[in-house]
Amino acid sequence: MRAIHLFNPGYEVAVLSGQLRYTPPAHVQLMRRDLATLPMWYAEPGDLVWCEEDVRFRLVEELPTALQPFGQVLTTKALMQRMRAGTVWRAQPWGLSPDSLYQMAQLAQQVAGAVSGTDWKADYRRLTGRQTAAVCLRRLRALLPAVEWPEVPIFCASLEEVKACIVPGRGAYVLKTPFSSSGRGLLWCTDGLGEKEQAWVQGALRKQGAISVERGLDKVLDFAMEFLVAETGEVRYEGLSLFETAERGAYTGNRLAAETQLRQTLLRYVEEPLFEQVKQTLSLLLKALYAPYYQGYIGVDMLIYRTRDGAFAWHPCVEINMRCTMGLVALKLVQRLLATPASGLFQIAYHKEAGEAYRCHQAAQAAHPLCVDAGRIVKGYLSLCPVTPDTHYRAYLLIP
Repeated sequence: MRAIHLFNPGYEVAVLSGQLRYTPPAHVQLMRRDLATLPMWYAEPGDLVWCEEDVRFRLVEELPTALQPFGQVLTTKALMQRMRAGTVWRAQPWGLSPDSLYQMAQLAQQVAGAVSGTDWKADYRRLTGRQTAAVCLRRLRALLPAVEWPEVPIFCASLEEVKACIVPGRGAYVLKTPFSSSGRGLLWCTDGLGEKEQAWVQGALRKQGAISVERGLDKVLDFAMEFLVAETGEVRYEGLSLFETAERGAYTGNRLAAETQLRQTLLRYVEEPLFEQVKQTLSLLLKALYAPYYQGYIGVDMLIYRTRDGAFAWHPCVEINMRCTMGLVALKLVQRLLATPASGLFQIAYHKEAGEAYRCHQAAQAAHPLCVDAGRIVKGYLSLCPVTPDTHYRAYLLIP
């Protein structure tokens, strides 16, 4: 069944609100607008990408046939005309939320019920929150007891409970809200809970009802395993994702390279038998936890950290993203566009000042012209979404 994609980052807070007509914060609205066409790069052949605005993406039209994205970008009006052909389409927003599925359901009503999968399930909320990742980590620790894994986060419902979890002199702690992503909803505590930290905790508890407390780790490398929960209920490993974050944890980009190259980087810190063991164990756990309720992509964020004695250790389940991820986008870009053994970066960049993104885009095009051989990118810069003088968020790949 072909899918209709909708790019809705920041959906986690929409899940928390439960509103059918949720309005995201201004910065999220900007990202959704500027990167609305991103799904065309990970969509399957014949899929559609729903955009509210008429997108004229000349760069895509000028690309060689082999580099054309699979997903076709359509406005609401064009989408409705296309759907009248009688085909049943499957709703596939970036992340499942009551408001995104409501939009899809409204669209279905206008075209005589031609969109499936628009019903919101109560289980989606539970599976979106960080508590399920903690359950997964606890079970993984039990199934692989020979490995020294990090402690499972503790969820607290009051300031007093949070204070009881933080032991002075034991290093940094990280506090996280259950419904957040990309480094948001996160607070590092290095010297206990001062007035500012207590105010943050109380505000977070008012909004979300709980926060998790876990030990801060000396991070060396961010990475993820990408999975697909098939309609049959089977869980398939899709590939490895090595990504980068800013100082406060916000996502900035992914490394673009073949799986073998990415594994070489990771295997500096992790033995391959353990990697395979964790991959298989996670597949089983995701099947038990998610497959009865959900079909689609899942990304499990992980990290390599340095222990107090200087050794390297592995956190195998920092969080679980029940959605498409930027790591998945990077994976598809490598599989579909990159020549072997080309490598580079897939990045999301934010530009505060109007016109700055457009100037950077033009400068990158001039400095790194696209070089294609046999339908594959050898080097150069490629913008993955339209860039205009009004753009603030850019998505692009750069192969130096």
